[in-house]
Amino acid sequence: MNSPALGFSRLLSTNDPLSSNEKQHARLQVAILNKRLDDLRMLCRQIESEVEEYHLLLSPWRSIPVEIIGAIFKFVIPPVMAVTAKDLGNLRLVCKKWRNVADLTHQLWSGLRIDVRDQQLSHEKLSSWLNKAGDLRRTLAVRGDSHRANEPCRLAHPALYRTLVQGPTIDTLKISCVYIACFNQFTQEIQSHAAQEEITSRWHSISSLTLSIRFLLSPKRTSAIFPSSLTSLAVTVEDLIQQSSKDGIILGFIFPAVLEQLIDFSFKCHKRDILSLILPGVRHCVNAEALTIIGQHEGPFLRQGYDGERIHLPKLKTLQLGGRCSSLVPLALKTIQAPNLVHLDVDLKFSTAFLTLRELCFPSYCKIGTRIVLPSTIPPANLACRASLKQLRIRSAVVPYPDVVLRIVTNLPSLVHLTLDDIVVDGNLDLDNVSMEDREDHVLPPLSRWMALYRGLGVARA
Repeated sequence: MNSPALGFSRLLSTNDPLSSNEKQHARLQVAILNKRLDDLRMLCRQIESEVEEYHLLLSPWRSIPVEIIGAIFKFVIPPVMAVTAKDLGNLRLVCKKWRNVADLTHQLWSGLRIDVRDQQLSHEKLSSWLNKAGDLRRTLAVRGDSHRANEPCRLAHPALYRTLVQGPTIDTLKISCVYIACFNQFTQEIQSHAAQEEITSRWHSISSLTLSIRFLLSPKRTSAIFPSSLTSLAVTVEDLIQQSSKDGIILGFIFPAVLEQLIDFSFKCHKRDILSLILPGVRHCVNAEALTIIGQHEGPFLRQGYDGERIHLPKLKTLQLGGRCSSLVPLALKTIQAPNLVHLDVDLKFSTAFLTLRELCFPSYCKIGTRIVLPSTIPPANLACRASLKQLRIRSAVVPYPDVVLRIVTNLPSLVHLTLDDIVVDGNLDLDNVSMEDREDHVLPPLSRWMALYRGLGVARA
């Protein structure tokens, strides 16, 4: 095709001015060509759009089985207790296939976190969500602690009561509240609703209960009703004013009958001495296979164990101890006798600065925000589990020299797995003001042994 500009070939090779007719003709040709370019660009976009649509039709995503799509959803959606209704709601709005796949992926619906202050909370919504979990274990996390001071607990909610009485079976319940009285009243209201409906409450199908309590002030006994199927109980208390009980009732509401049915019991409190508070109750955990005690330092009156008694837990296999002062660990090990213990986890990671041996040997000197010195009495030589203990993990501690770790290992003939995490050797610890008994425990070994063990452990020196 000849170019329209060929008629101007003689002018293109010169700088001669155009006549009026030639200018008008050139402008007309420019307009015609621009119009053609616009039409071609539009046609190109239309063709590209059609090609993209055909590519979508040929996409392998259409042939992916729904089981694989569901597995992908499990990875892209946040973990069960972090997911919100909005996350899954948006996923279901993409297309019909995605909605069906999401509804059939039971793992996405096996957990739910709610706030009882939510005005849109209803039994129908809760049941609809949890019913989609199919046969999987369901977890419900309930937030009842108020953001504002002086506001009462708000665990009381008709939708929550009804769901726990006649809704889908819930296996794990996590509750956060301000006072223990909130939980006590909560359990009584559930039983009251069940009595009114004349049905067996689903409350008693709960096997795992986690309680996070902000304050525990009242020393009076309360009448909380625990699920009859409960086998796992975890209690975290931020602050408390509570006297120890010799009759085995922990915090005035966890009775011996509840402790006897537990397989897993965990108690954490970082504001008070807790061994004297919970050990009278721990002795009733005769069926427990896992026990966790996390607390602060213990007073000197417990140095020889809880009232000179020994607590026998014949089924205990896993024990985790830790806190802001290492005195809790040997004291607990002197008191708790577990002949079948397999795994011991000593976790002292709740602190960041150094602690002197004076503070170690006199627990009343322990301070919040200190790093813990690891004594060689972990575990003590007369520990009941010496023949059974196979796994030992020690985290975030300071040793005066690596021989401390060597003494621990030599006391455990059955040990097959030792984990040291964030262990620091500090040979400059002050040995002043330490009793002769404690000084003998920290006599420096020969230099050759010290260096050999130092290289073998590969621990960091402060």
